Amino acid sequence: MNEDAAQKAHPILPYRAFWHLEAVGVLDAVRATDGSLSDYRSEVWEMLANAPESLVALIDTGVSGDHPYLAGRIREQIDLTGLPMRAPKSGSRDRPFEGMDAHFLKKLGLDELQPDEFSWLERFCDDVSESVPFDYGAPRSSNRFFSAHGTSCAGLVVASSDIGDGKAGNGSDEGAPDSLAYVGVDPFSRLLSITTTFAPKPETLILAFLLAALRGAEVILVPRGISNEIMNDAETGESSSEGGRRPVWRILRKVILAVSEHIPIVCAAGNDAESRLVPPAALAAENIGRNGIIAVGAISYEGIRSSYSSYGEGLTVVGPSDDGEMFNEDQARLDKTDRFFADYPFEETARQTGVREFTYAQSSVLAIDVPGPFGFQDSTGPSGPGESTTQSSGSFTVFGGTSAAASIVAGVAALVQRAARETGGAPLSGPDMRRVLVETAIKEDGRLPHGNGKTVPSSDIINAHGSKQRLSFEEAFGAGVVNALAAVKSVRESA
Repeated sequence: MNEDAAQKAHPILPYRAFWHLEAVGVLDAVRATDGSLSDYRSEVWEMLANAPESLVALIDTGVSGDHPYLAGRIREQIDLTGLPMRAPKSGSRDRPFEGMDAHFLKKLGLDELQPDEFSWLERFCDDVSESVPFDYGAPRSSNRFFSAHGTSCAGLVVASSDIGDGKAGNGSDEGAPDSLAYVGVDPFSRLLSITTTFAPKPETLILAFLLAALRGAEVILVPRGISNEIMNDAETGESSSEGGRRPVWRILRKVILAVSEHIPIVCAAGNDAESRLVPPAALAAENIGRNGIIAVGAISYEGIRSSYSSYGEGLTVVGPSDDGEMFNEDQARLDKTDRFFADYPFEETARQTGVREFTYAQSSVLAIDVPGPFGFQDSTGPSGPGESTTQSSGSFTVFGGTSAAASIVAGVAALVQRAARETGGAPLSGPDMRRVLVETAIKEDGRLPHGNGKTVPSSDIINAHGSKQRLSFEEAFGAGVVNALAAVKSVRESA
């Protein structure tokens, strides 16, 4: 795709909804003589106009495949939820596990498993090649009831809208005009959606990661946490599973680490504001230099660690997201525009206790939503079905958390993979991608390009009370804020 075609296919309107794309260097603001925003351009997209598309595998609770802004962006959806059923006959394109055999497992380096583990995994893959698993009794989550989170994450990565005719689909049959054009970080790549349940079994997750590798994904996105058993298994030995006791959590950990050596796995760090990351992001601290797990925390519009974002060992980089209110012995971070703010004596309490006020960021990330009653923004309000009381069409929602940050970083990783393949090269391995993102991230003394260009990433004052240890920049932000333009340029220059 040449430059002109790229710009025509993905027009950008000048509004601040795309601040998160500015913050990571995907869009560049063009300003009028008075300093106001007049337009956007994308040096990254221009550089990659002729680069091949990348494939991002999203492991989540489903994606609304008929969302208008994902039209043509989803290559395949694989559902690993619900009751087992027989797979289609040989030769059908719907045989998701065909090719998942001992040879495939050994290519991933999984022959390093203990003999009993490897033989079990071989038998398991052979068994599921004839049936679709797997979570017995679990509600299916690929339908419209459960796909809002996955749809928002998918949109941040690959969404695309074409308003060349003045209209963009909004989920209605009439095709009424939407108020916003919308794009993800890399609207020229594709998505592989792998659906699991809210609490997937380890066998299902093993299959999800193996399927991503089998389908040729160049980036894997996991915008949610999984059971802590994956971290505890080394101490407890085996975990129970249907059909007897098997070391399934231990195998899952080895599968994730092995796959990450070949394919970067971008994971949300967690929204618990704790000094430890949620799995699988927590695995980023294992086998340093070999694994390709990229653990992503969140930074607010103001350049401050989002109050909920987990931090500490293993955190790789951060991406833009929203903020959360906080009031504790260290700081008061409050939304003063909330209509109930005046009803509570926060300011007086802060004065009496000596709690320091810290900047709360109003801005969230704009994401696409599932139109209708099952999205984040219910668009079946008093104005009638399909007409949201909070959004013009129900096609959009405010979004945040480390899920949003990880999705944005996964989109950046897709751009980097396209740069790596632009001249016929191979996609980067997981460790190589991690190295590029770390080396090119915006560091402690750098400035974020969004807004007035003066925002500097800075840790908040968590743990400032008493003798507790203040957070370092690395603990709060890892290597820094992901930088798409610098990362793509680095790969192109080294080709």
